[in-house]
Amino acid sequence: MAVRGAKKLLVLKNKRAREAEGRFLVEGVRLCEEALRSPAEVEQVLFAREATESDRLRHLIERYRARGVLIQETDRRALQAFCEAVSPQGIVAVVRRQRWDRGSGPEGPAVILDQIRDPGNVGMILRTSEAAGVSSVYLTEGSVELHNPKAVRASMGAIFRVPAFERVGLTETLSLLRGEGFRILAADVRAGLSYRDVRPGGRVALLFGGEATGLGPEARRLVDEVVHIPMQGEVESLNVAVAAGILLFKIQENESSGL
Repeated sequence: MAVRGAKKLLVLKNKRAREAEGRFLVEGVRLCEEALRSPAEVEQVLFAREATESDRLRHLIERYRARGVLIQETDRRALQAFCEAVSPQGIVAVVRRQRWDRGSGPEGPAVILDQIRDPGNVGMILRTSEAAGVSSVYLTEGSVELHNPKAVRASMGAIFRVPAFERVGLTETLSLLRGEGFRILAADVRAGLSYRDVRPGGRVALLFGGEATGLGPEARRLVDEVVHIPMQGEVESLNVAVAAGILLFKIQENESSGL
């Protein structure tokens, strides 16, 4: 069963098209539910008629229809063309990229990702950022695209709720955050203070360097402090998303304790 406007939708699997059109594809029941609950604008939904055996998916389609969203029914074979997953769940949504205003997030820490190129890491950091009450996330030039399908999936819906800004300049962003009263901390593999010894107090922005390159000389020069997470054994480094979780929840712990 053909999908109307299929060619215009299929191009959204391409990064340039997503950026040019300001739209991206979301697949799977969970993410389509998250999109519906969020402020994101869902333009249309495609579903495979075979998948309507699922009460959950059928109810989801009914909720989208009640919102006045364009619904297209097709079959699994046709829907597969729009999916990245090997075993798609029978539903795909076309979502418009959100344009966030600065200051629209909670009064929490900020996260800057410099040259982070793994989309799975970006998605996981978005998810952790939401859980830790992060105010905003910044991706510098050279980082992976925010709406890469793997990043969208790994975010588990956080991409619809966490204010995130792409292709920002590192120097300008750090200067802007410092002007807003943030203290800039950069995570390193071994250099600087142990994260347990960082003095508490005030708003904090955490900077993470690329998976392969780490912190560059410019970043080290611009931050207020460099911190590391002590490790045991022969482990050389932690995954950047894991490190982000440890540091963000340490900040949250300090704030909750009134330190």
